[in-house]
Amino acid sequence: MSDAGRLDMLAVAAGQGDRPALSSLYDAVSPDLLGYLVDMVRNRAVAEDLLSQLWIKAMAGLADRRAPVVPWLFRIARNLAIDHLRSQARSERLMRAGLNGSTGNGASGAASGGEDVRVSTSGDVVDAGDLRTAVGRLPDDQRDVVLLRYYSGMTFAQMAEVLDTPMSTVVFRLRGALKVLRKELAHEVRA
Repeated sequence: MSDAGRLDMLAVAAGQGDRPALSSLYDAVSPDLLGYLVDMVRNRAVAEDLLSQLWIKAMAGLADRRAPVVPWLFRIARNLAIDHLRSQARSERLMRAGLNGSTGNGASGAASGGEDVRVSTSGDVVDAGDLRTAVGRLPDDQRDVVLLRYYSGMTFAQMAEVLDTPMSTVVFRLRGALKVLRKELAHEVRA
């Protein structure tokens, strides 16, 4: 049985109230979900809060879901991250306009610098912080496919399901994102 099939079986059992199945499902997919959320919101503490919200939503809907569990969970994660980012942007606009009395937290959260990452088969190496920054500057639709493919290891079919987008569009977006990243990182490459 494939790993995806095993996870779907765990989800069915968890949806029927099997706590050990829920625990196993949580342990199997939470690290990838957390990594995706950290990359989306660039703040580990916020990502951990969103992961908690994700599992609350997931527990309420496990029994009724129709999609395979992993893409379904990543769709919930994506929606929570987008909602958070929209809310954060709205709060920042209000603060700049002087309409909000809060001070904000000022946390950026994204890991940066220090480590090197191989980015091509030619052996080129760039700083991990430079790569994370370049990915963060991509348009949302391109950043989503890069994060889902390379940070979460999803197939094109899973990505299409999470993004509710045709697979051909996912492939097109990923090719465009990789082209932009190659161009942007070309000046950062160290031998």
